[in-house]
Order: sequence, then C-alpha cells, then structure tokens
Amino acid sequence: MMYIRADANKEIATGHVMRCMAIADKLKKKNCDTVFITADQCAKEFINSRGYDTICLNTIWNNMDTETDKMLKLIKDRNIKTLLIDSYFVTRDYMSRVGSTAKVFYIDDLNMFEYPVHTIINYNIYADKFDYEIRYRKAGINTRFLLGCKYMPLRAEFENIVYNVRDKVSDILITTGGTDSINIAGRLAEKLAQTHCLQGINVHIAVGAYNKNREFFEVLRKKNKNIMPHYNVREMAKLMTECDIAVSAGGTTLYELCACSVPTVAMVMADNQIENVNGFKKKGLVIYGGDIRYGAENILCEITSLIKKLINNFELRKELSQRMRDMGIQNGADMIGEELLSSMRFS
Repeated sequence: MMYIRADANKEIATGHVMRCMAIADKLKKKNCDTVFITADQCAKEFINSRGYDTICLNTIWNNMDTETDKMLKLIKDRNIKTLLIDSYFVTRDYMSRVGSTAKVFYIDDLNMFEYPVHTIINYNIYADKFDYEIRYRKAGINTRFLLGCKYMPLRAEFENIVYNVRDKVSDILITTGGTDSINIAGRLAEKLAQTHCLQGINVHIAVGAYNKNREFFEVLRKKNKNIMPHYNVREMAKLMTECDIAVSAGGTTLYELCACSVPTVAMVMADNQIENVNGFKKKGLVIYGGDIRYGAENILCEITSLIKKLINNFELRKELSQRMRDMGIQNGADMIGEELLSSMRFS
C-alpha cells in the first residue's frame, strides 16, 4: 500500500492532488493500491470519485506542524514504510520528524530549504538552477534526487500523443487552473468574442473544479455560440489536441500542453508560476503573455494580440509545436512509481 499526503481546496485548487493521482494511477497498474492523506474533507469527494480512499487528519492544511503528531501515529499504526508528500507548507521540523520514521519522497517546486528526506522529486523545467546535490552534500544530508522534465507525472492520457498542426485555426483553448478567482478565463473569452478576426473560431474554456465563475460562463455562452465552457473535464488531452492554440496559466498545464505539442501563450497568475513560465519561455516552448497580476486588462490585450499573431502564422505554430514535441515529456509518473515501489521493496 502506498500513502500520499496532499491537499486540494478552493485556495490551492487541485494541482497537488492531480499530479499525485497520476502517480497513483501508475501504481494501480502495478498492483499497488494508494491511500491519500488529507488535512480536511475538502478533497475527499474529488479523490474518492477517482477511485482512491482518503484518511482525514482533521488539521490545518496550511500549518502542517499542527499535524505532525497525528501523522507520526498514523505512520506507526499503518506501518507506513514509504510516504509521498506534496505540499508547499512543510517545515524543516515536520520533514525531519516524519522523515525519521518513513522513507519520504517529496515533490519540490520551491526549494525553501534543504529537506531532510529520502528523495526529492523536482520535475520542473528550472530544477537544475537549485544545485541540489552540491548544497545537500555540504549540509551533510544524504538525499536522492529525481530531477528534470522526464519525471513530470502526467496522467496516462498524455502518453504517446500524436498532434498535427493544422493549416487553419478553428479552435482555441483557455485554461487558468482550478480556481481563477478574478475570472481571467471569462474575461479573455469575452474579449476574444469581441474581436472580429476571430469570427468562426471556437473558444473553449477548461473550467477548474473550484472555479466560482460558472454563472458568468453560462451567460457568455448564451450570448456567443462559439464560446464553449467545459466543466469537470475528464479527457483533457483530447480537448487540448482538438485545439490549434492554447492560452494557459503557468502551472502543471504547461507540461500537459507540451506533451500534446499545442502552440501556447503562457501567462503568470501566481508567484509559484514565475520560474516555470520563465523556463518555458527561455527554451522557446511558449510565447509569453505577461504576469496577469500587474495590469490584467493590458495583459489580456497583449494576449489577444499574440493569439492573432499565431492565427496568422502557421510556421510559428509549427515551430512551437515541434520544440514542445522534442522535450519528450511522456512517462514521468511511471518512473516515479517505479522509484516508490523500489523503496518499498527494500524497506
């Protein structure tokens, strides 16, 4: 049995749980069941609907030191040998105490400190900038590292994608993550609907599980038949590959779009997306639209202009798509799953 500690709620959306679920899906195919450990009940229905059991600690999701004793008791009661943790709210004390009782694998995006754990996973495009091995060696911490995009834990639907860049743009996808509190997706779709050069082009909106703007989307859809909100999308790869251009926030979705090779305009919507978007931009994998938090209306105008540019430039779309394909993002979840199983075998 594998145990994963992760949360999802209206504040942090579903990204942590989703990437862990991709790993759990691979483990299931290898006859290893997974249980998710959560701070509260917010993610219970979402996780259960995907076929996984949950254990609720009844603690504070963004103050993990409050749960340390409960977690240690759970590790002892369940005889947990290997634990995957995915949270931005771990502390040095939490990781030290939990890591002393189980082999902890930690998915790291932020590099907040040297984590005293068995294995660090950083699949991000910017992982090499952290100089993990040098720093941890100096700190005397004997940690293993799984680094780089090849470890990106995408769901099985993103494997072996074949995508052809079409001559004419007919469909555009907007995806802004699980929450989108200031309704960037809706505002951009509305702006695109007002742009005459987009007549005859469908605008698809992937609406996150905790998005509160559904009433806005329905009003917009009734006014504009070519605007199509998609709720609780189960086949995201299919939706992506049916589109010719995507506009995306800078989280995990960029890796999914990269696996699908869909030409993309990327934007920053949160602090933890800055390095990601910069990494994709530097490698020429996306066109940068801007940081939406600094003048949203101006950024939306810029993104609209970039979409027009892509619509009118087949060669640019083809070039972006090829660069994405060359990244070879495919089997990260399977590779992580094998590492977790290996750890369990030798516990």
